[in-house]
Parts: sequence; structure tokens; C-alpha cells
Amino acid sequence: MMDAVVGAVIMVMATTSLFLAVEVVENSFRDAGRYPINNDEKVLLDRLSRSLREKNPNGDPTNALRLIGDIEEQVIEKLPRQYQ
Repeated sequence: MMDAVVGAVIMVMATTSLFLAVEVVENSFRDAGRYPINNDEKVLLDRLSRSLREKNPNGDPTNALRLIGDIEEQVIEKLPRQYQ
């Protein structure tokens, strides 16, 4: 009888912990992207904008997309291997 009560208490605690963990993860996903960009991100965006204007003075969208793809590849190459 006592074993059943202890088992029920453990089961309730495990279920509650699972629901709490799911709620925390959902809140993190909901809040993702709501934070202001930091200084490094501002510098990166400014450099990208400047680079696109310099390399694409006539405003050709196809050329701009190619340049963005090239820059994206360069950024991915600089990431640690676990994020690629």
C-alpha cells in the first residue's frame, strides 16, 4: 500500500516537471526574436548594407540576391561546426 502511494507521488512529480519544462520551452520560443539587436548585429547589418550598395550600384535584384548568398556562405563558414 505504501509503495503505491510513493509511486503515485513520484508519478505526479514527474508529470508536473514535464509540463513545467514544456511550458518553459514554449515561452522561450514565444520570446525568441523579441529582443533588440546587439551592437555586433548592427555592425554586421551596416556592413552588409554598405557592401551591397557598393557592389550593386544599379540596384539589380538578381545581383543583390547573389551577393547576399555569397555573404551568407561566408558567415556560415565562420560559425563553429556545431551550428552549420
